[in-house]
Amino acid sequence: MRKISQLVVGSIVIALLLNLSTTCSNNFPMNEQNLVLRELGQFDDGGEIVTFQIIENIAYVADWDDGLEILDISDPSDPTELGQYDIRYARGVQVVDDVLYLACNTNGLMILNISDPSHPTKLGEYYASDAHQLIPKGNIGYLANWHHGIEILNLSNPSNLIKIGQFNDGGSVFTLQIIDEIAYVPEYTNGLEILNISEPTTPTKLGQFNDGGETVAICVIDKTAYVADKEDGLEILDVSDPTNPIKLGNYHDGGDVVGVQVIGSIAYVTDWRDGLEIIDVTTDPTNPTELGQYYDGGRANDVYIIDNLAYVADGSDGLEIIQIWEEKEISQSITSVTSSTGVDTVTEHNTTLRSEIAILFLIIILLMIRKRGKGGGGVLS
Repeated sequence: MRKISQLVVGSIVIALLLNLSTTCSNNFPMNEQNLVLRELGQFDDGGEIVTFQIIENIAYVADWDDGLEILDISDPSDPTELGQYDIRYARGVQVVDDVLYLACNTNGLMILNISDPSHPTKLGEYYASDAHQLIPKGNIGYLANWHHGIEILNLSNPSNLIKIGQFNDGGSVFTLQIIDEIAYVPEYTNGLEILNISEPTTPTKLGQFNDGGETVAICVIDKTAYVADKEDGLEILDVSDPTNPIKLGNYHDGGDVVGVQVIGSIAYVTDWRDGLEIIDVTTDPTNPTELGQYYDGGRANDVYIIDNLAYVADGSDGLEIIQIWEEKEISQSITSVTSSTGVDTVTEHNTTLRSEIAILFLIIILLMIRKRGKGGGGVLS
């Protein structure tokens, strides 16, 4: 009888552990910050992914080694390749309708027809000695051409681009962002330059911010510029007066920040050393704080956020899809958390299954006790 009592107690303990494990163990890399991040999916075919653009369920990827790769990301847990255009040194991609502009460093700017994603075809090319990224504004394209500044192109005939202007004051331009008639240009060692482009062929300089470092990327939201600086981290500037940008604060933990996207109060930052970093930048812009981080190797170059998914161009680790939750979403319940992509990430099935196992175990023990009480069986003796 003592053995039976021990089994009853043991079964109750097992039942409690089974149910407790559904709230204490979730197989996600927890941290001491406010967010939980885990890899949901990945595409890696051995290349070196620099950047990408997502339109609906397709990712257009610039791969330094493999050129343009076009991926179906309708299932973010399993991205698959639809098509490819093979060329070396791809580092910038821009889609305009069925036309894709692929900046290929010393191979210039390739213009591709992507109406059939499985078979991109060449429409034309524009020679540029160090093409990094094309930013369109209507029929005008602003080509970041590294040491040669910004080349201004007429895009009305994609198969025959014509240069109509240039801005070059000695800086080195990776990319730029255009809002209305203003271009925000990270110029590497020249800092952030702000240009008036109301006359597209002859941009004029409005203002500049340079406190050293190496500025390589930018995201401007509501008169605030978030600048990725490889040496100084993420810098936050007030650009409400474009002639006089003012530094509000910065976040730097020793890494090499090379990309940034800001949504609401959160900056999503790519860092060559630290991977994806998620930073609160509006609660106190003078003192940004890290909320979470994900790093599993590679070299994070660029990031794009859709709902609770972070798509990260991770260099030699390919395109990684990282899922993001707040800790409270997991600790409060293990109910189904489904992203807008339709992928169930945490379900009630484990909870239900473990509860049913615990109940079944208890029923078996009770039946055995009842049988023992009637004098039958000697299995437990």
